[in-house]
Amino acid sequence: MTSTAVLFHAPVHVKKVERKQEILGTSRCKLFPVRACSEKVDPSPRASRVLLPPRNYWANPERLVLTPRHEGIYTIDRSYIFLSFCDVGARCTVIVKPPLDASKRPELLLYSPLPIDNAIRKELDKLGDVSVVIAPNNEHVDFVASAAAAYPNATILGPTGCKARWPNLPFDSDTFADDGKTPHPALASFSEVVTAMFVPSAPFFNETVLIHKVSRTFIVCDLWWNWPSLKDTQPKGVELPYPTRAFAFAMNRIYLPFYNRILVQDREAFALFMRELLDTKFKNIIPCHGNCVAEEGWRRVDRFFPSFLKAL
Repeated sequence: MTSTAVLFHAPVHVKKVERKQEILGTSRCKLFPVRACSEKVDPSPRASRVLLPPRNYWANPERLVLTPRHEGIYTIDRSYIFLSFCDVGARCTVIVKPPLDASKRPELLLYSPLPIDNAIRKELDKLGDVSVVIAPNNEHVDFVASAAAAYPNATILGPTGCKARWPNLPFDSDTFADDGKTPHPALASFSEVVTAMFVPSAPFFNETVLIHKVSRTFIVCDLWWNWPSLKDTQPKGVELPYPTRAFAFAMNRIYLPFYNRILVQDREAFALFMRELLDTKFKNIIPCHGNCVAEEGWRRVDRFFPSFLKAL
């Protein structure tokens, strides 16, 4: 699997958050939009969360439009500015479903969509046709409209109650039925490629996670994160910004205990889910935030959660 060509360089700092595209140097060096969609196109529920061109691109040091991860899996890695100053990074995962009929094109699933600019669309078109877009939880709906506008024939799925909660966003349906076990038919059509699981007893997020079967890859949104620490080696010339370090510390030391003890409402249901998840013995992890994991992924997730959330 070859790497997708480098199509943009890290741009200079901009003071205002506004939509723009710049060509830097040559035609192959295209910067993704500072804001991928205007408010008329993408009525984001959280204006404080925007994509900005970074000075120091820690989330995508190679500046790739698409990053090949495993056979049939690619990611779109971008800077993601939280509360107007902290780059927490963001990642959209692209799943490729090979066609049964050789005369047809592969289908693509986008998990946690990011803004679709011309460079991204061009690379995705090379892989296949986007047929399913999943906003995996309540916190990752910001760029649904951008994906729907780019791929009007795709089925747009969201967390439980998404159409009522965000009537201005173009959701087609919830990702799962009310039982939390039955995926939408559009997602079920990818069942030969991925196993979809709904995270129970955590209604604050209402999260959907995926297991890619062939590569044994766990694809997760906010249930698990892996922001790099000071001990992690970064590529030459790339440093983890201080606000990002502080944010990671707060998430690991302050927010995680709160999540475990308060946001998980039914510990028995959550423990059953964790047993089912860990029994898959997935090898790799692709989180929406932080570094990917390429070995013993299930052990990393097992250590992440306290024993009282896994005991039956």
